[in-house]
Amino acid sequence: MASTSTTRLALFKPTPGTNEPFRVQDINDNWDKIDAEAVAADTRLDNIEALNTTQNNRLTAIETLNTTQNNRLTALESVDNDYDGRLDSLEAYDIVLDGRLDTLEALNISTRLTGVENVNTTQNGRLDAVEALNSTQNGRLTNIETLNTTQNGRLDAIESLNTTQDGRLTNVENLNTTQNGRLDAIESLNTSQGNTLTSHNTRITAVEAWNAGSRLTTLEGQNLDSRVTTVEAWNAGSRLSTLEGQNLNTRLTAVEGVNSTQTTNITNLTTRVTALETSIDGGTP
Repeated sequence: MASTSTTRLALFKPTPGTNEPFRVQDINDNWDKIDAEAVAADTRLDNIEALNTTQNNRLTAIETLNTTQNNRLTALESVDNDYDGRLDSLEAYDIVLDGRLDTLEALNISTRLTGVENVNTTQNGRLDAVEALNSTQNGRLTNIETLNTTQNGRLDAIESLNTTQDGRLTNVENLNTTQNGRLDAIESLNTSQGNTLTSHNTRITAVEAWNAGSRLTTLEGQNLDSRVTTVEAWNAGSRLSTLEGQNLNTRLTAVEGVNSTQTTNITNLTTRVTALETSIDGGTP
C-alpha cells in the first residue's frame, strides 16, 4: 500500500495498484483543504476587487489628468511659432543672465535665503497655530449654528404663542367691550334708581312733615271734651255722624299702610343698591 499528496494543497492520493484504501476521513480532509483554499482565494479575490475599484478610480483620475495635459499640450503646440528664433534670443539673453547671476552669487543670497527659510519655519509654526485656532473656531461656529437652529425653533414657538395670546387678548377686549356696555346699562339703572330713591325720600319727607302724632297731641291739649260739648251744642252729634261717615280712620289706616309699604320698598332698594355697589367696586359708595 502506498500514497502520495498534491504539491500545493497536500491532498491525499492513493497510489494505484497498491491497494491503498481511500478512507472517508481522507476524503473529508481533502475537501476541508479545498474549502480552506477556496475561502482564502475568495478573500484574495475580494481584496483584488476592492483594489481594482481603487485602481479604477486612480486610472479614471489619471485619464482625466491625461485629457487635461493633452489639452495643455495642444494649446502649447498651437503657440509653437518660431521657437528656434526665440530660443536664439533666449540663449543670447542667457549670456547676459549668466553675468547677472555671477553678480547675484556675489551677493551671498544663500545666507539671506537661510534667513528667509528660518522666517518661513517660524511663520509655518504660526500658521499651524492659526489653523488649529481655525479648527477650534469652526467647532465653536458649528455649536453656534446648532444653537441658532434651536433658538429659531424656540422663536417659532414664541411667535405661535404670541399669535394664540393675541387671539385671547382680542377675545378679552371683546369681552371688555361687552362688559363695558353692561356696566353702562348698570350705571344708567343706578341713575334711574337714584332718581327713584330721591323721589321716594322726598315723598317720605313730606309724609313725615305731616307729623300726625304731634298734631293729635295738640288736638288733645285743646280740651276737646269741653269743645265737643260746645260742638254738641252746635249739633255736633249730627255733624260728627257726618264726619264718621267720612271714614277718616280707614283712610288713616290706608295712609299708614302706604307708609309701611314705602318703608319696605326703600329697605329692599337699599339692599339691592348695596349689592350692586359690591358687585361693581367692592362696596364703595
